[in-house]
Amino acid sequence: MEPPSKVPTPALCAAAVLVVAAVAYLWLPSTNSVLALPGAIPCVSNTWLYTTDMESFLLRASVCSPSEYPTGEWLTVRVMEVLRKDMAEAAIVSLAGPRILELNPDLLEILWEFDEIAASLVWGLPRWLSRKAWNRRDRFGAVQVAITGLFACALVPFPQCSPMTIWCVMEVAKDPALFRAVRDEVMTAYVTDPATSKCALDLQAVLSLPVLQSIYTESLRLRLSINITREVMEPMTVDDHKLEKGSLLQAPSEMAHYGEAVWDAEGHPASEFWAESHITYFEMTDEAGNL
Repeated sequence: MEPPSKVPTPALCAAAVLVVAAVAYLWLPSTNSVLALPGAIPCVSNTWLYTTDMESFLLRASVCSPSEYPTGEWLTVRVMEVLRKDMAEAAIVSLAGPRILELNPDLLEILWEFDEIAASLVWGLPRWLSRKAWNRRDRFGAVQVAITGLFACALVPFPQCSPMTIWCVMEVAKDPALFRAVRDEVMTAYVTDPATSKCALDLQAVLSLPVLQSIYTESLRLRLSINITREVMEPMTVDDHKLEKGSLLQAPSEMAHYGEAVWDAEGHPASEFWAESHITYFEMTDEAGNL
């Protein structure tokens, strides 16, 4: 068994960390739309320290508040609310430190509000056609900040992977067998430091976990749909169709993502989620020729 190839590594890195942080501390769902969280999760620390270390991010993401999650009780929470608030807060602190949230306590709310209208702003629609987006933009302020370098690169994966992370967690949570398989697989990525005897998560090992990678890639296949748009630079003919220079050509990814000839498998139609869709199995023999 080997992990799928050509997976978008930056986005996978961010999504894998979020999925592991969520799944590692969840139990079986009460419904398909909510998760049951055991309140007995140990509170490790109430101190938020800036670090770019992913293990610290996972630790921070798993920290529970006694007031929010009373010990010994079960609490039903919504997947999207947890990932959009608790996990996003952990990601921001890991990325930029705690000061940014101290100075801007409503930053998360603003970020998600802006996320809702960002696309319409990019389209360049006039104010009278997109009044809501323009009003929100005005409320956020007319400050323009250039973010460059490593920090900008680090920011890129999070907006794209957030919806996919939610789908990953939902698919894992509603399938008890898959849930157990993911937890067992993630446990193999933990290593013990011989010098300190501390247990830590090997991020590179996480990124090579076949089932976790396959779940993420399958979520992309089923839930992500875009129109790839290109301008025709020179006149050409494609399947007897003449394309003039300057024409716009669009290729919808959904047609390829749902292609039955490619994705149909026995018992697993292309239109349904299959966690092992992107895993390749092969037989190996030892020196003695044993399978």
